[in-house]
Amino acid sequence: MDDQYDNPFFIDPTYLRYLPVSHQILMALRRVDLLKIARYDEDDGGSYARETVLLLQSLRHIKHFPDFARLVYALFAHQDGSPVTVHHEGKIDALAKEIWHVWTRHQEIIDLLLTELTGESTAPEMSSLSDQ
Repeated sequence: MDDQYDNPFFIDPTYLRYLPVSHQILMALRRVDLLKIARYDEDDGGSYARETVLLLQSLRHIKHFPDFARLVYALFAHQDGSPVTVHHEGKIDALAKEIWHVWTRHQEIIDLLLTELTGESTAPEMSSLSDQ
């Protein structure tokens, strides 16, 4: 059976659930292009779709930035088997910070909306980058 991500018409439900956050994460991954695959995409191809969904699925359960940073590092370090350079490590760290900021901002907005509707805060405690 073909991989669902190879189907240009497949959109993962996790990706859809978190629009536009998922799109912001996808664009950050493509811009940094740690796997050197975005440049081969024609127009708006599927590069980094898997990684975006994996990060979104993980973000739902991660409460602290250092845990998320380790996940991003594990996902993108040593992709080609070579040692991670300081430059590459810096790009991974900056990417993790950018995605964490997008995610925590999304969670804050959702909490504000729900608080307005229900009068009660519903968001779990999450660390911000300034807490690190």
